[in-house]
Amino acid sequence: MLQQGRAFDLLGFGLADSHLQMVALGDAGGELARRVEISLSARFNGPGFTAVDVRPVEKQRHLYNTLTYDLRQVVHHRIHSVDPYFEGSNLPDLLGLRLTGRYTRELVRRKLPRLHDDELLQILGLSCLEPADGPLERIVEAGAAAICLPRTGLTGCSIEVIRVRRAIIEVVGSRLTTMQVASLLGVHRTTVSRLRKEPANEAYVDAIRLQLGLWRAKPMVAGRG
Repeated sequence: MLQQGRAFDLLGFGLADSHLQMVALGDAGGELARRVEISLSARFNGPGFTAVDVRPVEKQRHLYNTLTYDLRQVVHHRIHSVDPYFEGSNLPDLLGLRLTGRYTRELVRRKLPRLHDDELLQILGLSCLEPADGPLERIVEAGAAAICLPRTGLTGCSIEVIRVRRAIIEVVGSRLTTMQVASLLGVHRTTVSRLRKEPANEAYVDAIRLQLGLWRAKPMVAGRG
């Protein structure tokens, strides 16, 4: 959704079980749906999709109601326990918890300036969200969640993975030795030493700390992969 939605000015989406709703700017909703269908079919080789239902959004209030309704899909379909962190939507991106869809946060701020973080937090079931620096045993999980990767670890050498590793080093600070950080990240200690000399991307640091803060506030699925 987030990969395909960038070119179509995606504002938001919500996936609940086999039901997907999304809202985007412009008049190419059908084409966005087609590309999402192709992408999902290629990834998961699942059954076919029913015909898309494209409806115009006519007023500002309608846009607000549509977006917030889409974000609440797991609540409407009573499967909140399956996705308590709303990761099947772009709510984490709108709150700075995830970076993959941060373009949607910028679009929503521009098109719905009165939709504030406190309302988004209410959808998440929180009154506030405070960043945290631990526990350290979940910090790699937090880094992976911040860039839409499986929480089993960070692999590869993509720019995003490198930035997350550097951000993790920043959050860990002096609490672990270089060897311990290397073991945590699954890299050589020379990699840790080299990364420490580079500046950390603050958006990645903030996302990791917010993920840890979220899990502290809603610890019901600790350790989920």
